[in-house]
Amino acid sequence: MGEHDDERYGGTRENDWAAGNAVAQAIHHGKPPKKPPADKGKTATRTPTKTTRGLYVEKDGCICRNREGEPVSLCNFVARIVEQVIHDNGEVQEMTLALEGRLNTGQALPRIDVTAASFAGLAWVTQQWGCGAIIYAGTATKDHLRVALQELSGEVPRRTVYSHVGWRQFNGQWRYLHAGGALGADGNRVDVEVHPGAGHMRHYRLPDPPEGAALHAAVSASLALADIAPHKPEVGALLLACIYRAPLATVALIDHAAFLVGFTGARKSEAAAMALAHFGQGFTARTFPAGWADTGSALEVKAHAAKDAIIVVDDFKPTGSKKDVDDLHKKAEGLFRGAGNQNGRGRLSATLKQRTAYHPRGLVLATGEDIPKGQSLRARITVASLSRNANDPQKGDIDLERLSVLQRHAGDGSLAQAMAGYLRWLAPQMGHLADHLPEAIRDLRDQANRTGMQGHSRTPSDFASLVMGITYLARFAEACGALDAVQATAFQERATAALRGLLE
Repeated sequence: MGEHDDERYGGTRENDWAAGNAVAQAIHHGKPPKKPPADKGKTATRTPTKTTRGLYVEKDGCICRNREGEPVSLCNFVARIVEQVIHDNGEVQEMTLALEGRLNTGQALPRIDVTAASFAGLAWVTQQWGCGAIIYAGTATKDHLRVALQELSGEVPRRTVYSHVGWRQFNGQWRYLHAGGALGADGNRVDVEVHPGAGHMRHYRLPDPPEGAALHAAVSASLALADIAPHKPEVGALLLACIYRAPLATVALIDHAAFLVGFTGARKSEAAAMALAHFGQGFTARTFPAGWADTGSALEVKAHAAKDAIIVVDDFKPTGSKKDVDDLHKKAEGLFRGAGNQNGRGRLSATLKQRTAYHPRGLVLATGEDIPKGQSLRARITVASLSRNANDPQKGDIDLERLSVLQRHAGDGSLAQAMAGYLRWLAPQMGHLADHLPEAIRDLRDQANRTGMQGHSRTPSDFASLVMGITYLARFAEACGALDAVQATAFQERATAALRGLLE
């Protein structure tokens, strides 16, 4: 609390918080309180004072109700709703109210957030402010206190917080939300507030898009990921396909996932981190947004918030008791099946109302030493394996020198700059892509079927979706000058062939 807190909250002074009482006075204007009966032998009547003019007032540090001109305390504190916050996850909007207060002893009550749905019940008073904050007895006390809090708070400012990253439209213009704002075709940030989640979810933050030579260098750094495993080109192809396919999820849903599998020391987490670093400079192999140690519900919420982006879930390693192993496989099944079906688990609230069903809205890239069980589940996952050489790490699948170069590019923000440039390039095309990209993916799928692609019935569809990521990377690289037309075509053909070899 600041030096003017006594004036703000009243304390032991009769301060009615003029801004709030102005609303109450306006509501009750022209209806002064009844005069109390005069004492015997006296003819004087009580003149309403500043603190008894409205229906609800503050006196001696308490919120009071005027009853026949006398303030009757409803509680032993004063409080104000200081802010209304709308939390928008792209599907549902929920409001919370921020309140501040002070006990009648002068002790400050901390700022708290209360859901709009629970505000009227007032259970939050004790739950969040403790037993020192008391609502007095009375059949209608809670109803009066609820109204008093709203009326005395006056005009309460309102703001919106977006709880996801990815594409949204503002005034008809497509912009990509990230923890630093919103990025559009003009490359400028928009003044919006984005909180994709706690912990490492905050690293979904993009820089301003570079231009000219800087953009050329950033895209070249990103393309170098293709050669991270020189003897297994499918690894780099899969990572690049995931990176540049993920931002297209809004216009063409992604119903599949990717998985890097290998024993410890194979550098699978480091490789996945290079993909994720395209969506934020702060991402490393030690700052993944999610891990298999998270609860199933936490994974669902995080994957839902990582809209039009990659989310890495690291270290799938079934160990421990049979129950531990079964629980981990069940958790993986829920996440990957949610991605494959584009549908979350149905749940009910305490009042038996349908709650938000969370499911991945981007692309899930997982790592682990084993693969989740189930033939139908594995059909939703494109798996690339990585091996290590226990005697000579330099001879493992991942080229350590190239990995080091990529890690420097990730650390200095070059990979995130490449993504920022890609998103700026995509923004003016989003309306067109929404109309044509799903059909283009179906055409690729049908072509794969005609050419006899082997595997599960879902394989041609997954292949077509990943190839679309490679296709748009090649087009973007050519458009920004990182590749010429011949180089772009050759890159697309090599990567497509590597993906086909991986999936068949």
